[in-house]
Amino acid sequence: MDLDSHGTIDPDTPWTTDADNGDYVFVDTAALGNNVIINNFGNGDRIELETTFQNQISVSSDGSDVVILNNNAGTISEITLTGIVDPGQAIYDAASLESALGYTVFTWV
Repeated sequence: MDLDSHGTIDPDTPWTTDADNGDYVFVDTAALGNNVIINNFGNGDRIELETTFQNQISVSSDGSDVVILNNNAGTISEITLTGIVDPGQAIYDAASLESALGYTVFTWV
């Protein structure tokens, strides 16, 4: 699912989607900003990001949610995964998120 085609309609108002039925690959292109909330993200779902931006994404926990930010020279992508971690669990990068969940979240292309 292309997050950029949905999440850029109004960057101030998040677009919400649900990953409950099936295994989804959510594609985020760094050249296009977005603001997306994904409910029910789980094992089998993936977020596909460009490898060239692997070191510039920010991953952090906010309660039980995880926020993934990418600032590509002022073009902002924000993806929120709702209810994915225990409240208060420290998530500070992609590796800590995947370690906490016990499965792969990111694919890099």
